[in-house]
Amino acid sequence: MNGQFASQSSIKNQPQGELVMKTQSSAKCNFTLIELLVVVAIIAILASMLLPALNQAREKARAISCLSNLKQLGTVIIMYAGDNGDNIAPYKSRGPVRFYWYGTTATNGYYMSYLPNLKQKAGEPNISIGFVGIKWSKMVRSPLSCPSVSMAEGAADASNNYLYTYGYNAIFYFGAVPSDHGGERKLTRFKRASSTMLISDIKTNIPQSNYQTWPVNYSVFYSHGDRANFIFGDGHAASKGTREVPTNPRDNWTYIWYTSHFWNPL
Repeated sequence: MNGQFASQSSIKNQPQGELVMKTQSSAKCNFTLIELLVVVAIIAILASMLLPALNQAREKARAISCLSNLKQLGTVIIMYAGDNGDNIAPYKSRGPVRFYWYGTTATNGYYMSYLPNLKQKAGEPNISIGFVGIKWSKMVRSPLSCPSVSMAEGAADASNNYLYTYGYNAIFYFGAVPSDHGGERKLTRFKRASSTMLISDIKTNIPQSNYQTWPVNYSVFYSHGDRANFIFGDGHAASKGTREVPTNPRDNWTYIWYTSHFWNPL
């Protein structure tokens, strides 16, 4: 009896805060493994629901960044035309010294002088417009390239260990007729400049874009879901879906080239 009274007396003499802490400690010990697993499962379910939305948001940001690149490049093309009798550059020159639309040195790039952010740095490789992949044994990306195409994709290409993500309308390479290879184009001669494509998203070794569904190397690449980004003859950039881009299979492949203002400016 004396022991029982002593025990009760000791409990009564304990501070109130100490009793509360002991009670909370006992409650924590009652959190079971099953309850913990339920919490983990709920977190996993929420994460699986959020990840697709996060991936979509990330791709949307890449598409916006790509469109911003093309807007910058569209401005450059218009500036070049203003300084060259209203002519945009061809895909490449026909003379013994070759210039290219995508070249990024003072000796080989039509648009280079308008793109100071692409100038070659000491000890670094020059990086062409749209380039993604390996150069000088380094993984590199052009500041003007589509971010939806990763450097790993470029480096993994079986042909050259690189890819181009922007392509010039092939009509400025071949010309509207076979005898007009590499001809420049006067913007003032474009019948529907705001509707004629100059540059598009691609994903190939050849920085050239075409309406054909064959060969793959010449086709627009829909880098952003079912959409691709384009520059048009008035310099503006816009996103287009697969159904908005005139194309056709191999049969009668020249028809759209000659009849669609989306591809042919004249």
